[in-house]
Amino acid sequence: MTLLVTLMILALPASGGDDGNLTRRGGPDAGDLTRKSDMNAFHLLVNMFTSMEHFWFPAAYEQAGHLDMRLRLDANLPVSAVSRRKTSSETMDFQIELEGVATPNGRHALKLTGGLGEVDLVDDKRRSLVASKSFKSFSDTPHRARSKGANLTNYRSYVLSHLGRMKSQMLESGVYRQVYVGSGSYQNKTVHIVRVYKPLKKRARLNGKRPVPLKKMWTFWHDGGYEIWLYEGTNLPAVVFYTNNDDNIFANFNIDYDKNWLPFRINFNNNSVGAEGRGDLVLEYNEKRLLRGASLRFDGTRGISVRADTTLDFGGEPAADTFRILPPFGFRKMNKDHLKLMIMTEISGGLLKLKKYGINLKNFKF
Repeated sequence: MTLLVTLMILALPASGGDDGNLTRRGGPDAGDLTRKSDMNAFHLLVNMFTSMEHFWFPAAYEQAGHLDMRLRLDANLPVSAVSRRKTSSETMDFQIELEGVATPNGRHALKLTGGLGEVDLVDDKRRSLVASKSFKSFSDTPHRARSKGANLTNYRSYVLSHLGRMKSQMLESGVYRQVYVGSGSYQNKTVHIVRVYKPLKKRARLNGKRPVPLKKMWTFWHDGGYEIWLYEGTNLPAVVFYTNNDDNIFANFNIDYDKNWLPFRINFNNNSVGAEGRGDLVLEYNEKRLLRGASLRFDGTRGISVRADTTLDFGGEPAADTFRILPPFGFRKMNKDHLKLMIMTEISGGLLKLKKYGINLKNFKF
C-alpha cells in the first residue's frame, strides 16, 4: 500500500502557497467565524492531544501485549495515473494478504502472500529474517543497535509514544506556528478552528513532480500545515485540512464519532490536482473499546482504486517461541537489499514492465 501511495504522489504536480494561508480545496464550510477572546491556539491543541489520549485509547490497551492481525489489500493503478505522457490502458493490479503476530516493541512474525509472492518476515529484536518462497532465498540480519521503542510493553504505550512525538513536533519543536482563526459551526455543533504551519521557506520551489522516499510516508506529518476544527467541549478533531506544498499533497478529512467519542468513520478527500479522489476508513471496536477491525476504501478520478480490510485481536504476552527465527531448509542466503529488490519486482511483474512508462526503480528506497 505504501508503494501505491508513493506512485500516486510521483504523478502530482507542483503547487504554490504561502505560510499562514493553508491551501484548502473542497471540504466543509464552518460559516461566518467569530473570534472568542478566551481562545488560544496552543492551549486548544494541548487539550486536543489530551482528549485523543483519553477517548481514543482507553486503559484496556495497557493489557494488550501482542496483536494478531489479518489484512487483505486489493489495488489497481493505471499506467496513465503514473505518467501523463502515456495513454496506455495497461494497469498495475496486485493483491496482498498479510497475517501474523506483532508486539509493541517491534517483534513480529508475519506472512505475506499475493502479488509479492510468498514472503515470511520475522524479527525477534536481536535479528530479522526475510524469506521468499518464490525465490527459495532468505536474508538473516543481526541488529547491531537497540531500536526505538524496545522498552514498550503494551499497545497503549506504543500509541501514546507516537502521539507524544507528534505533539512534540507540533508544539514544542519551535518548527511550527499555531494560530487561532475563529469559531464556527459544523454539524450543528460549535467548532474552534486552529491553523498549524511552518513559515514559508525562502527558497525557490521545485517545479514538476519529484519522487518521495517510501520511508517518508510514515512521517508525513513532519511537513506541511494543518487547519484543524475542534469540537467545543471534547476538543476532539472534527475536520482536518492538510497542505504539503513541498510534496504537492492537498487533502481534507472529517471524523464521525460514536456515543463514546470513538471515531468510527473517517471520510477523506485527496484534492491534489490530477490525483483527486475520495474514500473512507471505517473502524470497529469490541466491548472493551479495543479496535477489532478496519476497512479502507479509496477511488481516484484517474482510475486508482484501493480496497483494504483488516481484522485485529489484541492479547496478552505472546508465547515464547512465537518469534523464533529458523531459516527455511534448502533456501540460499542472499544480501537483504538484493532480496528485497527481487521481491519488489515480483509485484505482478509490474515495476519492471512499467519502467518504460517513466518509473525509475532508483527512486524507490526500502
